Amino acid sequence: MSKKKKGKPTTPIVDGGGGSSLEHPSNSYKDCNQEQRNPYEKINTVIACVGLFVLIIYTSFSGCMSCEMVKANYLAAHNFELSERPSVTLGRKDGTIADFTVPKDLSANRPIGLKLYLQNGGRSPALSLNIGLGTSPLNLLAAGHGPSKQPFQPQGGMFHHLVRSRSKDGKSSSDTGGISIPPQSEYVHIIPNQFSQEQWQRTLNGEIAPMVEVMFDYCDEFGNYYCHWISLFYQGPPVNTFLELNDNDCANLYYYPPVGTDQVFLLPCEQPKEREEREKKEREKMIEDAANAAPLPTATATR
Repeated sequence: MSKKKKGKPTTPIVDGGGGSSLEHPSNSYKDCNQEQRNPYEKINTVIACVGLFVLIIYTSFSGCMSCEMVKANYLAAHNFELSERPSVTLGRKDGTIADFTVPKDLSANRPIGLKLYLQNGGRSPALSLNIGLGTSPLNLLAAGHGPSKQPFQPQGGMFHHLVRSRSKDGKSSSDTGGISIPPQSEYVHIIPNQFSQEQWQRTLNGEIAPMVEVMFDYCDEFGNYYCHWISLFYQGPPVNTFLELNDNDCANLYYYPPVGTDQVFLLPCEQPKEREEREKKEREKMIEDAANAAPLPTATATR
């Protein structure tokens, strides 16, 4: 009898008539390879998620750092303005606040004025200083003394806020600002015709005590507006000097005058961008005038 050789069993392929067949051994081999690759794909997914999470954290951290840098820059600029701004106060460095302006010739019965001393103790100039009286001087009577025999009405010197305006077509502008006080400097302002000679003599004798409301406003180089309302009281003999009662901030009392038909009111202080544009136009005008100027006559030598 012949013996059959033993071999590996083979899986027959059966066709059921529907075109379907049993799974081929090579397909099951591919499935095994796919199962072996799945752990690496999961690791890649985990790494991608971790990278995305780190990117989100880094982006948030960078955004927070940018916000903090913006805040730090703002605080640095604000502190710089505070350290460099002007500081105008009433009074000289020796403590004298105000005094009377007495004419040399008293025989003409000329009125007596008021002299105010101001100083800028800041590190930058006080621009467009504007000063005046909030109210007319009030003369308080001392005990046992009556009113003046000759009533006197003070003349002028009233305070008006700084006003900047321009025409609607931009061709003209106006500014009611006054002088500028350099840093670490003093300034004297005189308001004439505020007291009669009789009131002045009675003040020196202690019969009456004037009260004066002084107001002044000014700007700085950064476009900020400042306003002071100061009450003064004259202390009679033996002191005979003006004393400061209080110093109030009056910036919140600022108001614009009635609007004109052809006027546009601006902020009370010139802003840095406005100053740059104005200085640029002034330079261009200066260059233009210099280019169009007539040449200087040449000097001729004579023997």
